[in-house]
Amino acid sequence: MKAAKWIGLGLVFFLVALVWQLPAAVVLGHAKLPKEVGIEGVSGTVWQGRVESLSLAGTAFKDVTWQLHPLALFTGKVAASIKSRPDRTRLSGDLAVGFGGKLAIENLIVRVPVAPLVAGVHLPVPSQVGGELSVAIAQYRQGQPWCEALKGKAQWLDASVTNKFGDFNLGRIDADLDCDKGAVTAVIRDTPPRLGLELEARLDGQRYHIRGFAKPAADQPKNLRDAFAFFGRPAGDGRYPVQFQGTLPR
Repeated sequence: MKAAKWIGLGLVFFLVALVWQLPAAVVLGHAKLPKEVGIEGVSGTVWQGRVESLSLAGTAFKDVTWQLHPLALFTGKVAASIKSRPDRTRLSGDLAVGFGGKLAIENLIVRVPVAPLVAGVHLPVPSQVGGELSVAIAQYRQGQPWCEALKGKAQWLDASVTNKFGDFNLGRIDADLDCDKGAVTAVIRDTPPRLGLELEARLDGQRYHIRGFAKPAADQPKNLRDAFAFFGRPAGDGRYPVQFQGTLPR
């Protein structure tokens, strides 16, 4: 009986050691990844590893490393810290997935060029866009349809737009992110207020709604101020009503 006990313990330790040293390339090689995800150059183990390039929806992050936190398994979660090499793109944060499949995120930082993100998206006015998107998520918990909790900030840095009205440098556009009854919400303003944006956005299921006001500053180029005629007639205070709604592209 005592021998069987020691054999059983030895088998458990052997299996733990085997899993601990399991190469990440073996696991990822058999994983069914979404078509939007691509990986190249996998090394290390499932607990601590690296990929030379991680592609998400056409945006590549270089030298992405991860570190799993074994103690999180005792709370019913698989948790890891990830970090990429700072480049034109950046990715870092703490991720956790419960055994029920719900995702939780803390201290996430993402920085990517804007242009690839809007490629193929139907804009109200056909335009080319430039600049970078910087997202900092302090807390996120997955829910229906999108979230149980969300606190974060998104910034469009060095924002620029080129369309039939001209070439425009828009400065920085900020969005404070939150969660309301499962929908993602954002309060959007520009800094400095070249466009005078005061917008509220809501993503509920696959539908989005954007509404609010815009008022171009008097010192902005005439072609930019003239472009606001696209929104109709301004109110008495000079603000133009802004309203868009639609369905997310699939």
